[in-house]
Amino acid sequence: MKIIYKRVKAPEALKEHSDMLQDYVLSFMVDGKINYGEMGMDLRSFNYDKETNEGILPKSSHSISSGRYSIAGVEPQRDIFNDNYIVLDGRKVPQNRIEAIQKHLVKVNRYLFNKFPKQESFEKALREKAGADVNGNLNVDDFKSFIVEQCREELIARKVTKQDIEGFLSAFVFNKHGGTDITAVAPLIYEPDASKLITIVNTRVRANPPPAVLNEELGERTCVLEIDNSKAKRLRSLLVQLEDKAFESKPRLYKAFTAMDMDGDGYISYKDFEAHLLKNKINASQDEVLALMHGWLDVDRKGFIDFAAFQKKFGPRMSG
Repeated sequence: MKIIYKRVKAPEALKEHSDMLQDYVLSFMVDGKINYGEMGMDLRSFNYDKETNEGILPKSSHSISSGRYSIAGVEPQRDIFNDNYIVLDGRKVPQNRIEAIQKHLVKVNRYLFNKFPKQESFEKALREKAGADVNGNLNVDDFKSFIVEQCREELIARKVTKQDIEGFLSAFVFNKHGGTDITAVAPLIYEPDASKLITIVNTRVRANPPPAVLNEELGERTCVLEIDNSKAKRLRSLLVQLEDKAFESKPRLYKAFTAMDMDGDGYISYKDFEAHLLKNKINASQDEVLALMHGWLDVDRKGFIDFAAFQKKFGPRMSG
């Protein structure tokens, strides 16, 4: 090993794994002697481009490999399949980026269409392998994994790049929780008129409602609060406190709505409502939060309300 270190400028990461390097060298030992000729042939036969897909997969200075043995470095080597992807908010990027996103979308669409000639088969595979919650939220990571897997051969062959996948994903509208409407995916892929895609991508549409998991602590609880006279008075007093906080000045419904929409995603979830009460020092138990939402704001029990539902329920005399 000392001779190797003298003759070869070994990186520090390799020296830290000298025991593994020694194992590799000893694998060429025959009758007590190292067959350096065979080892050299093995090293020369190593196809760096094939093994690492240089140009597609991010390079790693902490990994070497050969035909017979692999020596991993300190950092795990990342590749196109497990690398971090950057998904842009298509509603906030400049026009020139929108056009680039549209080109990437068209390119990836072509390969997906070849793999799934029928829209129904794509939708079925997407739901089975990526899935969505009760609100139709397709998680961005699950979506990315599904698309990368479908384009695996094209990625390896460099027909599709990481930038293509990122651009494709950026064509969809994600809410602040990283979810997109699963029902909106296939129509964008199977749009027959490619010229319409730029208009669709450029159109600012509302993001999907928050994921159901956001209300996991509250939303899945069973409201056990029995509404007798005393409980009804208690709930009415909470509504009065809400009125006082929301309408201290001239009533403005949208301002009241945005104040309750604590995470700013355009919807009031149960957690938003609970956080708003706490912020305004209105003490309510979780059962009381549920009772107010179920009996007043979210009577359909969707787990959230939008402004359209809010303005029908919320007002300065709602406790009367």
